[in-house]
Amino acid sequence: MEKHLLLTVTDDARSIFEAEFIGSFFKHKEQIRVTLFSVVPKSQDEGNDVSRGAQDSNTPVAHHHRDKWQNAIQLKRELLLHLGFLDDHITSKVVRSSNGIIQDIILEGKKGHYDAVFLARHATELLGQTFSTSVTGEILNHKIDFTVWVCRHPEIGRRNVLLCVDDDEASMRIAEHVGFVLQQEAEHNITLFHVDAGLKRSNAHGILDRARQVLTDHGISDARIRSLLIQSHKVAKSIREEAERGAYAVIAIGHERAEPTGPKDWLVDSRCMTALGMLNQCVLWVSR
Repeated sequence: MEKHLLLTVTDDARSIFEAEFIGSFFKHKEQIRVTLFSVVPKSQDEGNDVSRGAQDSNTPVAHHHRDKWQNAIQLKRELLLHLGFLDDHITSKVVRSSNGIIQDIILEGKKGHYDAVFLARHATELLGQTFSTSVTGEILNHKIDFTVWVCRHPEIGRRNVLLCVDDDEASMRIAEHVGFVLQQEAEHNITLFHVDAGLKRSNAHGILDRARQVLTDHGISDARIRSLLIQSHKVAKSIREEAERGAYAVIAIGHERAEPTGPKDWLVDSRCMTALGMLNQCVLWVSR
């Protein structure tokens, strides 16, 4: 079954981590469709007579600032072709920002019904300093119906997925996503990971069994799944230690939250945001 990814691109043509990741991660590239998507900030397009909306990256553009985005997209397209993706499976869009970059990415993500929106290194550089100003954090603060992939400096060539699960529906949604993406990618195994923090409401084995059933319903064989149960009050630390020990290509996690009462309230004690902060050599998949 085909997977359709939205890959964000800026004017920095040197940022190639996300393209190299999907080139290394997916063996069956004929099943992957990629839309390269750039949002030109208003500040970079002021005074230019450029119509709003999407333009194909092959369309000649006269304005200097937009040329930078077009060139970056063209280079990214050439890299994807070199990595083995099909030419007719790669499309592109360059839009002038009309609602702000975050809203433009969200709107495109919803409109295009993508299986994942892949935010590249440029979108996450500030994560170590403040989540509230990051594109990733802002997108997760909206009601979205797509999974977000986050890339900073992944180590190309890694294998396997660490699927972190808890007793919430977001965990089952990310399990659905992992099962869908990996159903034909048999070279990747999945570790179901639950940290039992000693809460009475927690049914650790039941959580792992439920997530395993989600994966097997997507055709993932039992031989590709293992369950790992850790007892600790330090959930984020446990995730980080297992991620480093197993050298996984991906950490997958659900992000369940209550409606915030303030601009930063929902970030407090969020395992998802803590995982973002420590993310470096792997890619994070986050499902709301």
